[in-house]
Amino acid sequence: MSLVTPRQRNPVIGVNGRGITALKTFQFSDPRQQEIYEELKEVVGPGPAAFFRDACWLMTNPGQLHSTAHLVAHLLREIESALRTLFRPVVEREGNAEAARSQKDEIRLILQSIGITEDAPEERAWFELAEKLHGLAHRRGLDTPRPLKEISDLWEKSQVLLDVLLRAFRKRFLTWLPILDELLAKPHPTRDDVARLAQEIPNNAVTRRYFFDRLENPEWLGPLWAKGFFRRPPQAEHNEKEGTIRFPPWPEARYLVRMAKYKPELVAQIIQEMKDTDNAAAHTDLVDALLAMPPEVSARLVEKARRWVEIPY
Repeated sequence: MSLVTPRQRNPVIGVNGRGITALKTFQFSDPRQQEIYEELKEVVGPGPAAFFRDACWLMTNPGQLHSTAHLVAHLLREIESALRTLFRPVVEREGNAEAARSQKDEIRLILQSIGITEDAPEERAWFELAEKLHGLAHRRGLDTPRPLKEISDLWEKSQVLLDVLLRAFRKRFLTWLPILDELLAKPHPTRDDVARLAQEIPNNAVTRRYFFDRLENPEWLGPLWAKGFFRRPPQAEHNEKEGTIRFPPWPEARYLVRMAKYKPELVAQIIQEMKDTDNAAAHTDLVDALLAMPPEVSARLVEKARRWVEIPY
């Protein structure tokens, strides 16, 4: 059985999976949207990038779901919230953090810190997004879902704003390195320290490599695992158009290799419970972790390692 729209007989979600495949194979037709997605993925993190891509798919295929306006508003709220959180160190460096008593204050201070004056179009656009997205994301009692036109204008404004913020974000990227140094110096990390790493630091290859290449403290291993780190190794990246496969490095795995001699039982549990991947680069590092453990511990992971060997790469 499939869920279908009145306009089309193409399934959105069903046992044949055609609707899901359409989302997975979505290609950007708007160069600006493609650029925003790539910037989010490269300098912010895979989560906000995925939210933006889903929103683009929904707006490109408005007939697929009745609730498109609500879903796009919710996705934009998540992206906006993530960017506000990540920009806090920029505001703190300017010495204005204590003045952020409200969401509007925070937005104003962020824009000032990147050289955008008060009452500029970017400020007005961000205020409007912050004010309206909350309402648009939620239902109107038991009434029908909101029509697409209620989100269309905000959708366009959000892309202009994201373009501005991401360019400013990239220029100020070094802001986060001292925070990583501060965290690396913690001998006994707290839950707040791990939460800061997870929520206030851009989740990209540069920051992950900077942190995990330098992390030698076994005391971080348990708190990081409890927070959800190490659970999803990166998958191989297939470029169907060019016929290529890329195996992205996983800095977290090199940390596991180093920790295997200190906490082999926990590293073994982490490897056992992490999601399977077809990434050969990650497999190489994980094999090194197994070799660093006592044989009686690594022997428990034989079945996991067998699945790595079966990957055709």
